[in-house]
Amino acid sequence: MHSYQPGWTLVGGGVFSAAITRRPMADVILVRASWYALDAERVEPQAGEVVLGDGCHLGYSRLVVAPGLVIDWGAIEGLEQTLGQYGVTSNYRFDLAPYIWSLVQSLEKGRALFTQPPMPIKCAGAPQKAMYLSCDHWRRQGRLAEIEVSFCNAGQVLFGVADYVPALEGYIERYGIEKTFGHRLVAVDGPSRTARVVVSGEDGERTVERGRIVLAEFGYGGALQPTFPRWVNEGTRATRRAWWLKAKQLPWLYWNGMLKGHEWLARPARLD
Repeated sequence: MHSYQPGWTLVGGGVFSAAITRRPMADVILVRASWYALDAERVEPQAGEVVLGDGCHLGYSRLVVAPGLVIDWGAIEGLEQTLGQYGVTSNYRFDLAPYIWSLVQSLEKGRALFTQPPMPIKCAGAPQKAMYLSCDHWRRQGRLAEIEVSFCNAGQVLFGVADYVPALEGYIERYGIEKTFGHRLVAVDGPSRTARVVVSGEDGERTVERGRIVLAEFGYGGALQPTFPRWVNEGTRATRRAWWLKAKQLPWLYWNGMLKGHEWLARPARLD
């Protein structure tokens, strides 16, 4: 199965159903491509070959390697045994995203703790998206004043690209979120509903409400790389148009464009 993982945050916010974020792998592969559903054991660059797990050698003239990330749930003590119960969940897993929405709907008062781990992670904005969408729901339901929202960020800044920070800070203040930096989650005890964090200093160890969002587009080094002109999307501010792109247009472009070999908004550079 192939997952549209950016959609899991919206599942946790009650916008999408989990089912629409997954399709069979065979349905999303380009018709002209050959799919070898095997592990790549090694690359032999001198021979220009990839060796598969069954011993088959595949030749190439250009090779793009996209291994992705494997989440180390075991890096946080007690997390694996606790996920999906005791109010502990994550929007980095397909089966847990719906649990987020059930928790958001059921919480009427108390404390909601959101954490962001240190890099590398799949999306640095995902933990904040979940938090802002949750707060927006509680605000609409008139519950936000009864809920203490805390954000423990393992990093030292709210967001690594400074241009997007002012818009996000505005929502931190709007929702009354207590934010802390250099706070890394290291252990979870589900039955007692407690979390343990390690606090570090600077020398030691985004996307915002339902109907409005910051659509951040940037490259390595934090340089802004907007796809759309500013009159379409002002990326440093939370706008309704950005939400429309995120919730309505980008999933369609992903399933029908990117995965089918079409990229209408950018063109590859020609190699000499």
